[in-house]
Amino acid sequence: FPVDTNVGRITVRLGWVPLQPLPSDVYLHSLDQYPPMDTIQKYLWPRLCTLDQKTLYELHYQMITFG
Repeated sequence: FPVDTNVGRITVRLGWVPLQPLPSDVYLHSLDQYPPMDTIQKYLWPRLCTLDQKTLYELHYQMITFG
């Protein structure tokens, strides 16, 4: 399940993936990816793999509309 930056932002906005504090030597403007892709995939995969195709399509449509 590929995840792009917009999916990452949406999942954080919905509270599905909690933000973690940055290390003190890392500044927000220097982050290339937000949040880390592996965090999103670890959270979403067990939930999405159980959904039927119609529900996945609806979720996909809503994410495009929302994002």
